[in-house]
Amino acid sequence: MTTRLDQHTVQPPEDPARAHDLRTLTAALDSGSQPEVIGQDGTRTALPAEILAVLRQVAGALSQGQAVTVAAHDTMLTTTQVAKVLGVSRQHVARLIDSGTLADTMVGAHHRVALSEVAEYQRRRALVRQLTQDAEDYDLGPEGETFPTG
Repeated sequence: MTTRLDQHTVQPPEDPARAHDLRTLTAALDSGSQPEVIGQDGTRTALPAEILAVLRQVAGALSQGQAVTVAAHDTMLTTTQVAKVLGVSRQHVARLIDSGTLADTMVGAHHRVALSEVAEYQRRRALVRQLTQDAEDYDLGPEGETFPTG
């Protein structure tokens, strides 16, 4: 089982006209309309919500001058793969599983973690970081106390 089955990085356009086209595309994707793909035979197919969400994110990032890497992932990851995705050690992932912070499934004697669980953990971790930053910005903690960011 591999973490990345395939990946491709796209650089933002250097040509200002192409960057403008990306901004126009981003606005169109955000307009709430249902984009369609028109095949060579004229057949119209609505873009699925998952594809539309990816296109919005990619077009938005590229239009802001950011590079974008698109990578396919297995839906069930080993602890080593989870560690790579999160940028932590495999031992840290094992501690997250043991503490119940990350839900896992046993496959024989090996832990597997659903990619959706990893994404939810990342979302929670980002929320904690944002709340911690907000609390520091507004001086909401006891005087002289720092907030954990982990």
